[in-house]
Amino acid sequence: MADPEPNNNNNNANAGGGGGGARPFHNSPRRLAHLARPQRGARQTEMKTGLLQLLYANPFLGLPHEDPYNHLVKFYEIASSL
Repeated sequence: MADPEPNNNNNNANAGGGGGGARPFHNSPRRLAHLARPQRGARQTEMKTGLLQLLYANPFLGLPHEDPYNHLVKFYEIASSL
């Protein structure tokens, strides 16, 4: 009997896109790090607690009676006042 071939995990693991190789996460910290870092020399902004309370007072839960567009309009009004 012939010996079975050793399993080599480096054999075209990503060939055809269906391999079992490592896939990057879309929300990985490395990929989103540029969103969290302020630009050099940028002015520091201060988040007011009153504005945070306004945001938390109108959460969108996705219930049937809630209007997502109305929620977005309120959110954009609050965000534009920052």
